[in-house]
Amino acid sequence: MSNDKVLSDSQVAGGEGLRGVDRWLSSNLGGYNSGGEPSFYGRNIEPILHGLEHTRRSVCDGFNSQEWARAKDAFSTTGSGLHTMDNHYQNQNRG
Repeated sequence: MSNDKVLSDSQVAGGEGLRGVDRWLSSNLGGYNSGGEPSFYGRNIEPILHGLEHTRRSVCDGFNSQEWARAKDAFSTTGSGLHTMDNHYQNQNRG
């Protein structure tokens, strides 16, 4: 079991700015925040971008295992969209 924690946007360099871009893309391109059925972007691109962001957070925080688990959960939704995420890896990491 790990003591690593999920990082807030303010704890990561550029985190708050990236969050704004992420929300804009999601809302305007049919992603998780669009309120409807996900588009190609929402099913395929957004999960990869989201996973890459959590991978970046993990690496920048000395390989934070909780952020890495979030990345794996996001990557696992590629093809279906973030709205289908079940937090399998995050729950497994928590023990």
